[in-house]
Amino acid sequence: GIAGIYKGITPTVARETVGVGCWFGAYEVVVRQLMRSQNKTSKADLGPGSIILAGGCAGVAYNISSYPIDVVKSFIQTADVRAKAGAQERPGIASTIRTVYGRGGIRAFYRGLGITLTRAFPANAAMFMTYEYLSRLSIDLRQK
Repeated sequence: GIAGIYKGITPTVARETVGVGCWFGAYEVVVRQLMRSQNKTSKADLGPGSIILAGGCAGVAYNISSYPIDVVKSFIQTADVRAKAGAQERPGIASTIRTVYGRGGIRAFYRGLGITLTRAFPANAAMFMTYEYLSRLSIDLRQK
């Protein structure tokens, strides 16, 4: 029913809050460090390699910070499938954390992270590169 649409909303909001904060935070920290090391006064002065590095690091930061929360969210959202195999039908956040931890300790919250990070670096590097260059183009067009 309609409640199914919102199943896992609390961990989803938590994941996005933590992840996006780390995503933009890491991007800005890396950009500022690169500006300092290259004696640049503006983000617009950074070349594509710097933007790629900062964007890739941002994607890695997002996933490392939010992955455990995403695992909990996924367990909650797939409870119906697991219920057919004998698991409890509507697990809460605390019981889900205990279940995941019971399957392998802290490492269970990071199972599959490696492949996610392999995708995260290039995907986020491309996304930030596109954003920065479209933003620069927009500024250039407005100045003309």
